[in-house]
Amino acid sequence: MKVEAGKSHIHGTGLFSREAIKKGELIGQFEGRATKENDIHVLWYEEKGNWRALSVTNVLKYANHSKKPNVEVLGREMYAIRKIKKGEEITFDYGDEWQ
Repeated sequence: MKVEAGKSHIHGTGLFSREAIKKGELIGQFEGRATKENDIHVLWYEEKGNWRALSVTNVLKYANHSKKPNVEVLGREMYAIRKIKKGEEITFDYGDEWQ
């Protein structure tokens, strides 16, 4: 995988690129188990018009929130929305409901 966990200046553990990543490149897919409860490391995503929740178990769970993200999440997949440098922290916008 092109990413790894490490100490974040944003919050606790973060997700970082192990190599340069091109704009539009698939970074990975969130893996885990379906859940109905909101908790730490739960990804909410829309699938076929229904909201689903996934308790994420792979390293992608460490991506922190930013209002100026460098990736976007489409369903259960994470894509770069701009070029990401090696060692850069990976962030996405958790949405307006996130506190």
